[in-house]
Amino acid sequence: MVEINVIKGKTHEDFRGKVSHFNEFDLESVKRIYSIAHHDVSVVGAWQGHQRERKWFFVTSGSFKFVFIQPDNWLNPSVKLPYHEFILSEKENKIICLPGGYVSGFNAVEPNSKMIVFPIFL
Repeated sequence: MVEINVIKGKTHEDFRGKVSHFNEFDLESVKRIYSIAHHDVSVVGAWQGHQRERKWFFVTSGSFKFVFIQPDNWLNPSVKLPYHEFILSEKENKIICLPGGYVSGFNAVEPNSKMIVFPIFL
């Protein structure tokens, strides 16, 4: 089983302002980027998944709750599978790296939350 990783970014702040970065984060294999905005905390985006696609999630505004499940069978998955739950906030400067073989669901914890998703097709 491939693990879900959380990458912690770094921040530099001085009199000019604040820079948050992920200098060690390699985007070479990213083929597209998309942005998701949830204006209402009751909206849930679930379940999307791919057997081979990896996804990286970065929250740019507000915060999101993510739930990830690894299906035991893609055509007829068990109903009671273990899940991984994360909450990411713009204040944390973190990226969740979801390997292929998982399905994901998410919803905004705060109104008007936004994220960037970097899918990688293997």
